Amino acid sequence: MKTIILKNEYLKHKIYTINATGYFLGRLITIISQLVKGKILNLYTNTLLPKIYIIVYNIKHILISGKKSFQKLYYFSSQRPGNLKKKTYNQLFLYSPYKILKYSILKMLTKNKLKKKFLNYIYLYSKNLSKIFINHKNINFLKLKYA
Repeated sequence: MKTIILKNEYLKHKIYTINATGYFLGRLITIISQLVKGKILNLYTNTLLPKIYIIVYNIKHILISGKKSFQKLYYFSSQRPGNLKKKTYNQLFLYSPYKILKYSILKMLTKNKLKKKFLNYIYLYSKNLSKIFINHKNINFLKLKYA
């Protein structure tokens, strides 16, 4: 059998949409990170950037289990003395749910040069966009297995 060396010409564009209502944060992010890396494809290599676009909508309805909403802390700093700031999950979620998802997706991705390029293929929306995508034929709707 002949070995195929993958090139960008073999990879096709794919678009996946995910409705985030009722799903837990960690489980949703593991699925998003696997999709962005291209691990669902038959032709997977970690050196190429797959052309998979992911649209996640209804971000405001993501769940988190237990007391994490009060106990989980996010730290921010400008690298100046005395400038370390911390916010709880609830405070940051009310301010911007995008930051929580982007930060957690960054932590799930592999630590290499492609990490920041993967984020360009993820689109996060807090509104319901299901009515917009109904007429498109090339968009795959993902129904996740567990909530």
